[in-house]
Amino acid sequence: MKVEKKAEQKEKAQLILESIKELFQPLKEIVKKIKDEKYEIIIADDVSARLPALVLKKVLEKISSQKIKLFFVHPLFLSQTPKIKQNFKELIDKKTLFFTEAVYSGETLIKMIRFFSRHNLSVDYAILSYELFENESDLLNYLNQRVKLNKKSKFFIAQKSSKPKIAQEQSKTLIGLVGDFESEKVQKLSKINPKNLKIYLFLFQQYCDFPLIEKIFPEIANKIKLGQNLLPTDIQKITNFVRHQINQLADLIVESLNS
Repeated sequence: MKVEKKAEQKEKAQLILESIKELFQPLKEIVKKIKDEKYEIIIADDVSARLPALVLKKVLEKISSQKIKLFFVHPLFLSQTPKIKQNFKELIDKKTLFFTEAVYSGETLIKMIRFFSRHNLSVDYAILSYELFENESDLLNYLNQRVKLNKKSKFFIAQKSSKPKIAQEQSKTLIGLVGDFESEKVQKLSKINPKNLKIYLFLFQQYCDFPLIEKIFPEIANKIKLGQNLLPTDIQKITNFVRHQINQLADLIVESLNS
């Protein structure tokens, strides 16, 4: 019995969520391009860039052996982002990267570029994937037409691809965070309106990672299927598991760069 249990635990430790696993190649591409830039601060858009940004931070820290500060901002609520407002002076003095997981129409990125420009902040930009544009040049030309780009800013773009699963609405439950339907503010899953929580959990069932969550946490998966609200401890279990997967992916990227 003990041998079987150990084998089962080993299998669980090796599992990689599809939504995280698919980040391997584009994140590796980004890291190759920015590893010598020595960024001290990363600003990422919330919520969908949270997981890839955490992986990126860990990888760069492992490569450079220096700590990197990571801030999350919601592009629709920049004026209500106290951490960024409080750290304007620090952003001016330190090398900063803005990171987004996907560019679709480009509107979110344009808002961020205008925000940094308005506050005279020189920031570089890393884009994990993009759609609706023929190539990287097409995307940069579009941005140039819409907003005045800082000549000092560098753009690092990984690949043209469909929107990562991690950017989909359903995936937000993986990190215990969602955007409220009414205000679109980011909040903890455990504190969301119960009616909206049930909608998110229903969407979560349709998400391709759910069978894996079901295999690892059958009791929690059963609650979701029955339409029952999750306890904060249930959400924490999933969050802790995802954090472990983040660490695994960061290690895999570092190993691949060294091989």
